[in-house]
Amino acid sequence: MKYTHDIVIVGGGAAGLSVAAGCSGLGLKTALVEKRALGGDCLYYGCVPSKTLLKTASVRSEAKRAAFFGLPEMPLPPVDMAQINHRIQEVIRSIEPHDSPERYRAMGVDVRFSNPRFLSPHEVRLHDGTVLSARTIVLATGSSPFVPPIQGIWEAGFITNIEAFSLEKLPKTLLVVGGGPIGVELGQAFARLGSQVHIFEMAMRLLPREDPDMAGVVEESLRADGIDVHASARVLRAVKEGGGVHYPEGQKRIGSGVPDQVLAEGSEGFQLLTSQRQVGGQRLSGDRVRLVVEMGGETRTFEGDAILLVPGRVGNTEGLDVEKAGIIVEKGFFTTDERLRTSAKNIYAIGDCNGKYLFTHVAGAEAAAVIRSAVFRLPARMDYSQIPWVTYCDPELASVGYNEVRAQEAGISYTLVEASFKEIDRAHAEGAMKGKIKILLDGKGRVIGCQIAGSHAGELLLPAIQAVRHKWKAMDIASPIYPYPTMSELHRRAASKELAKKLFNPKVRWILRFLFRYRGGRHD
Repeated sequence: MKYTHDIVIVGGGAAGLSVAAGCSGLGLKTALVEKRALGGDCLYYGCVPSKTLLKTASVRSEAKRAAFFGLPEMPLPPVDMAQINHRIQEVIRSIEPHDSPERYRAMGVDVRFSNPRFLSPHEVRLHDGTVLSARTIVLATGSSPFVPPIQGIWEAGFITNIEAFSLEKLPKTLLVVGGGPIGVELGQAFARLGSQVHIFEMAMRLLPREDPDMAGVVEESLRADGIDVHASARVLRAVKEGGGVHYPEGQKRIGSGVPDQVLAEGSEGFQLLTSQRQVGGQRLSGDRVRLVVEMGGETRTFEGDAILLVPGRVGNTEGLDVEKAGIIVEKGFFTTDERLRTSAKNIYAIGDCNGKYLFTHVAGAEAAAVIRSAVFRLPARMDYSQIPWVTYCDPELASVGYNEVRAQEAGISYTLVEASFKEIDRAHAEGAMKGKIKILLDGKGRVIGCQIAGSHAGELLLPAIQAVRHKWKAMDIASPIYPYPTMSELHRRAASKELAKKLFNPKVRWILRFLFRYRGGRHD
């Protein structure tokens, strides 16, 4: 079979763009097919707008602490969501050129905008009938918000991360369903902007993937911001007072998540209705919504102006006719092996759509692995044991390698060393003493994991990433000269505690007294 391209990439988010740039740069005839805009959720509905919103909320929160820093108290008027949204869009526009079709076409990438469908393991058909074919196809279709089967949720209406960054007005009361990273970040942001926020999490605590004590640092801060946290909470049903949201006959939602565009079925199959935003949308109706929640064996009702639904994500796997390519989908994601191949071995699935680790930096790493496999024909495999991640609340929570929960589940014995931000002079100067660092050492004293809960934890994680990757010991962390005063001294402080146990002990003191006739230090 004569192929039209060397490689075809379906999906123009972080993962797809990385593969397209790499393959084109290496001389492959590369096609990139995207049905909306290049940049994906990360640029328009995820990383970029969320961190912009979080920064705005953080500035307002710091302004409320003016007296703490010796400044006059500042009266803060209600926020103007239009101005906040304007800044979010400005930031997005400043980044857009990096992900623009023009930039990728200048690299030699054949960029197409269409809803592709598989004809075979090597062919996809575009909506205009064009057939693209290649030896290798990469699926990088991303993910969408998961909508759980809550009774009445579609009729009551809700917003997700898609609509959260374009609301016309700030909800007075926001009901957040989901206490994972997205729910925690957005919940805190809206609370600091002036909303009364409730967060409902089915697990026993917020951020259930994290160690309880580290998640507790975050929860304490959320409560200090006035957020009502409800753990072990199961949402039974949703009700909108005065009506609800309904789908016109024949309309269906994209994938399993919330659409920002709705597909209408017609004689030509499915067409995008770009003027429709059916669920949630930017405009709050003004009707109150209610959630009926089961907690501790009791049923309680909570009222609010909007429901923010963020319980998880599901892969964008629908509408591609993947069965014609022999691709298996399980639990809403494409199944892949250790080389990121789907059940059709010439087709890879990377980024959110494979359900491994739904982070932009992981998508980039998976893209690099696919390039090694598809271009250089090397058996590249992904190692997820050292993936770092950060929850960008305040204080931030960053992690790499094993935490205590995962180490215990894996049956790994470890030694734990800790240090508090209260031990760091710079933290006192900045009024950021909340939190701590935890370093896990294996039986040979090598670093196997690190978690940091505190101010700018994500920025502070880099030494720990290197420590886990290169199997450093405590001495490797403590021996460099750290500039003073900096938050980075936290690493040295924790590692020095482990070294102190080996140095400042009765045995060492006895040896020194014996050798050098020292007369002090008789603590034993």
